[in-house]
Order: sequence, then structure tokens, then C-alpha cells
Amino acid sequence: MFTSDTAKYKIIGICTSCVQSDYVRDIVSSISRKGVKEGYKVLLFNTFCDLYHNISYNHGEASIFDLINYDILDVLIIMPEAIKRDSISNEISKRAHEHGVPVICVDSTMDNCCSVTFNYSDVFEKIVRHVIEFHGCRRVNFIAGVKGNTFSEERIEAYKKVLAENGIEFEPERLGYGDFWDMPTKGVLEKFLESDLEFPQAIICANDAMAIAACSILRERGIKVPEDVIVTGFDGIELEQYNSPRLTTAAVDNDVLGEKIINAIDHMMNGVPLPEKIEVSYTMRISQSCGCKKIDPREVGDKILELYHRMNNSDGH
Repeated sequence: MFTSDTAKYKIIGICTSCVQSDYVRDIVSSISRKGVKEGYKVLLFNTFCDLYHNISYNHGEASIFDLINYDILDVLIIMPEAIKRDSISNEISKRAHEHGVPVICVDSTMDNCCSVTFNYSDVFEKIVRHVIEFHGCRRVNFIAGVKGNTFSEERIEAYKKVLAENGIEFEPERLGYGDFWDMPTKGVLEKFLESDLEFPQAIICANDAMAIAACSILRERGIKVPEDVIVTGFDGIELEQYNSPRLTTAAVDNDVLGEKIINAIDHMMNGVPLPEKIEVSYTMRISQSCGCKKIDPREVGDKILELYHRMNNSDGH
């Protein structure tokens, strides 16, 4: 807590990377809005690139975390999935504990920390069920993320589980790894299109970025979504709203996320220990790319105008 001549301030620190990205910005904004509303001050310690690569530039960026004044913090929030270097996240957490500052870890787990986790698997399974059981698709391809990645492997297992429960044999040729981004996804789509297997009725993607890339590549080939093939995503990224068709996907309610974190901090300030885990659920968003909602051509023009105005505003800032 920081004490001035006239007031006392409860202080929350947030350590992250890439606050300019949709994912990080939305989480930080949610916590900050709710925190400020409840009388907290928020200090943000951010690097503008993730720290995955062990290079001199990243060492320089990471020095921002050396400026943390733990003596005035009431709680510290760390986002290891954004920072992408466990040694740095662990060092920040270690210093916080040495100063008696409790730590909340968002979207990951760390020793001696309250972990905020997202329930991905249940809602991803719902998306797969929607495609297979509601739309009746039997030939379903899957574009996973990075091979061996926990989130990616969980989504593959959900895909295989629903296939098995519906009497559909898993065909390895219908699975590809798009590494969670667009360029590898293009290679996966090319393999799907060149395969001797019958063309899929649906392509389920482990995240929105790959689903958007898949829609673009299919459009270039004259294949319509959802008329010729259903495509689904996951994560609910901001770019999805500019895609036509809008994706059937899932997203976390960031307002609920911020509220749960600040409520836990409030209880801690009143003598209740932080819980070991705070779970936040994702919500399925049924939309146009599976055919459940009609595509309105006017939406495309509206979204282009909106994007144009945002670009102008960005240039102005």
C-alpha cells in the first residue's frame, strides 16, 4: 500500500508482455477497469515483445521488471503465457514472495501462486459436438496448434473423443498442425486439398487466427464457407469480427475475469487468503461460419468503414 500526505492507495502490479495484442490488452483492461472502480491503483510493467528468444534486445526489455517497488504493492499479477519465458516469470514471483507480496498467475500455473485458469476443454468440445451432432458432419478435419503444446493437445483429444462417441473413425490424414498462426495453416490447407480423402464437410481450427487463414485460402480456391465447408475457430480474437463470414468460436468474458480477480483481492485485503485457483469459463459463440446465422453482405462494408476509421484514429494518436 502506498501512503501519501493525504491518502492511502491499494496498489495492484501487473507484469506482462505485448499489451498491444488483443489477448493481453483485454485482460489488462478488464482488471484495471474493475480495480480502479473498487479504489485500487494499477501499475503496469510491460515489454513490447514477448521474451521467448534469449537475445540482448529482450534482456534490455526485461529490465523493466527490475523497477518494481514491491514495498508498495498489495498484490502482483503475472501473465507467463504473454511473457513466454518461465525463468523471468519465476524470478518476478520469487522477488514478490521475498517481500511478502501475494502473486496471482493468469492463464498458467506457478508455485505458491493463485492461478487464474480458463476452462478451454469443455467449451471446445461443445464446438466439436455442434459441428458433428447438430450439423451432422462426418468428414471433419482438424487444424491443431503447435505439436506437443498443452492447449493444442487438449483440443485434439476433445476432437478425437467426440469423433469416437459418434462412431466416426479418426483418420490421421485429417489432422494437421498450423502452429496457431496463418502461414503454417496455409501448408495444412494445401495438404487437405491435395489429399486422396474425400473433401471434408467441416474444418475445425484450434484458434481463430488459423480459422481466418483457412477461410481466406478456401475463398481463393472458390470454396465457400459455410455452403461448401464449415469452418470454426476458438479464442474470440478482435480480428474475427472483420472476417466474412463471422466465425463460430468461443471467447472468455473478460468482464467476468476482471471481476473474479478483483473480488479475490478484495477478500484478501479483508483477511481471507487468496484461493489456489480461480476458474473462468469460455462461452461458445454460434455465428455464420457454420451456417447457423445468415451472412448479411452489408456487414462487410460496415466493418471496412469501421476499420478505416480506427486506422485513421490510430494515425492521429
